[in-house]
Amino acid sequence: DIVGVVGISQGWGAAWLKVGYDATYNVFDDSGFGVTAGLHYNIPGAPGSSFRLIGYYADSDNLFNPLTGTGLATWSNGVDVFGGPEWSVLASYHHQFTAQFGASIAAQYFSDFYFAGTDVSSGLDGWALELAAVWQPVKDFVVRTEVIYSDFDTGIAGVDGDSVGGFVRFSRFF
Repeated sequence: DIVGVVGISQGWGAAWLKVGYDATYNVFDDSGFGVTAGLHYNIPGAPGSSFRLIGYYADSDNLFNPLTGTGLATWSNGVDVFGGPEWSVLASYHHQFTAQFGASIAAQYFSDFYFAGTDVSSGLDGWALELAAVWQPVKDFVVRTEVIYSDFDTGIAGVDGDSVGGFVRFSRFF
């Protein structure tokens, strides 16, 4: 496999381009590639706040796909039916309200999921919306919570691809 990244980081934010080549992404030793381009913009007058826009493209369900192993549908042996999408775009905004508390909102669209481990498109799409909050009440202790709603086409009549998930994580650093 080969990965190349070029980017720039300055006071206004950052921009980057990543290209990856996966020499053997499936049992047939097929090769594939993926490209990621991103922009991170620091909001003037709002220290710690930022806007991020990232685009993804992959020519197959390979390691450089933005969402490999979706878990959208599985065979009876637990193997995924669908892999990642051909392309995807993600936009997020993070606002740092105080030095101890910040929150984010993000949305991502996924287009044309591949069948797992192949370059065969399913024609199915999806999207997700995420809310996150990070609170650091004292030094070296962080409370993080996230809630995500996703809606993926399943291609199966009567099978709803909506889901809601989330977590609360307590982290102590030493």
